[in-house]
Amino acid sequence: MIHYYRIFDLVISTPFVCSELIEAIPQQADVVIDYGHIANDLSIIEKQKLKWQVNKNQVLLKIPDAGKYLIENGETITIEPEENTSLDIIKLFLLGSALGAIQHQRQRLTLHASAFTKCDHTILLCGQSGAGKSTTANALIQQGFQLLSDDLAVIDFLDGDAFVTPAYPQSKLWQDAAEKLSIEYKNFHRVRDELDKYRIPINNNFCNRPKKITHIINLQLSDIELAKINSLTVFEQLGVLKIHSYRKKYFTLEQAQGNFQACAALVDLVPVTQITRPQLTNSLKQVAELIIQQLT
Repeated sequence: MIHYYRIFDLVISTPFVCSELIEAIPQQADVVIDYGHIANDLSIIEKQKLKWQVNKNQVLLKIPDAGKYLIENGETITIEPEENTSLDIIKLFLLGSALGAIQHQRQRLTLHASAFTKCDHTILLCGQSGAGKSTTANALIQQGFQLLSDDLAVIDFLDGDAFVTPAYPQSKLWQDAAEKLSIEYKNFHRVRDELDKYRIPINNNFCNRPKKITHIINLQLSDIELAKINSLTVFEQLGVLKIHSYRKKYFTLEQAQGNFQACAALVDLVPVTQITRPQLTNSLKQVAELIIQQLT
């Protein structure tokens, strides 16, 4: 049986159930996902490392304990799982790296960022892993914001504006972050069995339509006592977007050039500001207040 879902404003078809995604009416899929045999190497290789190979139209991922994923032409993903790989692990890399590569092939700007919205404000929150993107987004959801995307923000340009497309109604939180937010996590699945990180459903606080981006904030850790907000030069803003472009190591030369142009276009439309927060103390309330202050 084939299942249909909508994610990043694309209809995908899969041979397995993805209960975390939003169902779509059966139709011609933009991206077809299926199981199949995958050769160990691409016939043409432009760039490669031990776990991946790329060329203009293909990305091959070789993920230990998960399997191989072949992403082609922005339209198909073939999966060859390793023996005894769980469906949760298959979907973990499908909904991240594989669908991220699809966006690259479709020449869509894709950032490693959380996205959330309230009224006329839609925020992209960038930051290195551990900076607190998902934790901050969930704190703001508790204050009436809606989630658009937890980890991967796909951006389209339309009529002189930039829009972020919805992913799916789920956030991933480390146990200590869930405890800080008083979120009951024990009944939810772990992202991976060996990690104290949980899949938190956001069913009642999810926005399922593209939203115009009004603010971009880079969240950074530092050895300071109080969180603070700083403006950035245009060059620094562009650097933030380039640094946080999703899986940029997979870029071909043409995709890297397109990414630079898209980052420049986004900075021109929506300036990037920076919030620096203390590294060793709980500054969640401070950061949330600074973000809301930016909106008002």
